[in-house]
Amino acid sequence: MLGVNYRWRQRWSATFDPKFIFYAVQSPANNTDPRKPLGIRLKTDIRYHIRNVFIAPELVFGYTRTKITTEFGVNCVGGNCAYYTLQEYTEIKKEAGGAIKFGLTGPIRKNNENWKLELYTGIGVSFFNFQETGIPPGSSFVRPPTHEDGLGTLDEDEPNIMIPFGLIITYRIK
Repeated sequence: MLGVNYRWRQRWSATFDPKFIFYAVQSPANNTDPRKPLGIRLKTDIRYHIRNVFIAPELVFGYTRTKITTEFGVNCVGGNCAYYTLQEYTEIKKEAGGAIKFGLTGPIRKNNENWKLELYTGIGVSFFNFQETGIPPGSSFVRPPTHEDGLGTLDEDEPNIMIPFGLIITYRIK
């Protein structure tokens, strides 16, 4: 991740932090192959600074396409399928959310004010929308897909708890 923070006054700054998604941290629960995601997640905030402490409302937007291989039943009637097949499909995940963050900043070395550490945490909500494409014609999932993150199941179009936290190394460009 590479982000930008612009401080236009002593107490006010704004951050734009894009993240390119190209791997999955979690292994799939009911799929045979590892997930192959590709997408972007954008975070932006406006910060109010009081010395080395800041408070910031944050907005988050994300879009990820993940290739998943799973088992499908073809021409199923009443729970009986003509045959089963392993096929790849695409899961599209869209995210929109917001949080309130609290953070601390401080120099890494006393002699150098350009390099700093930033530590933050917060709480918020995010909303997800999932869509599956590329499902073979006439087939259905043997095990319907579940959507999970490190905190549990993600509910579509329902508020999900978001806990932003991080440790960032920053460099000030004059």
